[in-house]
Amino acid sequence: MENAIAERLPFSGFRPSWNGRIRTRGAYRDQAGAPELETACVIVIQTGATLSRELPDEYRVLKRVFVGQDLRLIARKPVTIHVARGENLWFATSQRLDIYATGESAQQAMEEFAIHLLYFYRHYQELDSSEAGKGALKLKRVFGDSFIEASA
Repeated sequence: MENAIAERLPFSGFRPSWNGRIRTRGAYRDQAGAPELETACVIVIQTGATLSRELPDEYRVLKRVFVGQDLRLIARKPVTIHVARGENLWFATSQRLDIYATGESAQQAMEEFAIHLLYFYRHYQELDSSEAGKGALKLKRVFGDSFIEASA
């Protein structure tokens, strides 16, 4: 009997979360009601074993550590990154941090996101508050409150 997928999970590399057999037994009767044939059936449900290795078109990733050449940031709370497939590109975005990155794959979009995040963190740290507009001051505060610098 073939295995059925009970749930579709987005990532490869995990173990089945539940495997089970459901045994059913049933009797078929003729038109007069007399037992004609008794059958047994086993339904096998297995999650995780026969999953598609492709990512879904849209998902969220929580990330806490961002590392660059000379800067390592640790988020006080995990950063939620929205990853989505477009027509030709993948997008990795965070509206709270006002970061939008693209790549030819989801992984490449995530790497570009990290590069942008490190750049903007440094930019807002160096920004003079007296020269900044209202939106820039808000992002300066968000970046300053959200991350801790660690040695790279």
